[in-house]
Amino acid sequence: MLIEGEDLVDGDEDPMETKNQGDLDTLHGTHVAGIIAANGKMKGVAPEAEIYAYRALGPGGAGDTDQVLKAIESAMKDKVDVLNLSLGNNVNGPDLPISLALNKAVESGIVAVTSNGNSGPAVWTVGSPGTAEKAISVGASTPPLRVPYMIYGLGSKKHQSHLTLFQGSKKWNLTFSENVIYGGLGNEKDLKDVRDKIVLMERGTLTFQQKVSNAEKAGAKG
Repeated sequence: MLIEGEDLVDGDEDPMETKNQGDLDTLHGTHVAGIIAANGKMKGVAPEAEIYAYRALGPGGAGDTDQVLKAIESAMKDKVDVLNLSLGNNVNGPDLPISLALNKAVESGIVAVTSNGNSGPAVWTVGSPGTAEKAISVGASTPPLRVPYMIYGLGSKKHQSHLTLFQGSKKWNLTFSENVIYGGLGNEKDLKDVRDKIVLMERGTLTFQQKVSNAEKAGAKG
């Protein structure tokens, strides 16, 4: 539930994402807020949480240090319990202003959580504010996995693509090589000869769920 907000980019009280600006439109803040506190058909990890939104980054996800510092100050003034910053830069600096500001927020009693960037795994690839001494810095990792893959083409034109499941779909039982067939857009009429085969379908017209359901009904293996 959105309780309060502040837009440090436009200077008003509506922290709406950037819209109607083509490639500069943003949605990351809304996405993260949904992961945290969605409370409709989809549930976040804390569906009863109260959201205070501070828009510090503008079109294209760009912004300046002053705006982020102001957002942190606003969160401290509002006495939030947890402060999340899903942002960063390419400077590995624990003494940068945003990192120091997060330390101050923690000292005031706030649990500060921030991303530590997507540039690893080499040294010095964690950027501020993930380098803040007192914040919880969160990164992604890729554990060893056996991932199905597809090899197609001949000779020098051979390519390899890793395959992943749709979220919520049944686990594959693939052991060695499988027959692959083109399934168009995933309409029922496109899936006449797919039984026990892997179906490749294009985006468009139907939802992913409809495409998958049609392929499953037709007997596809994946």
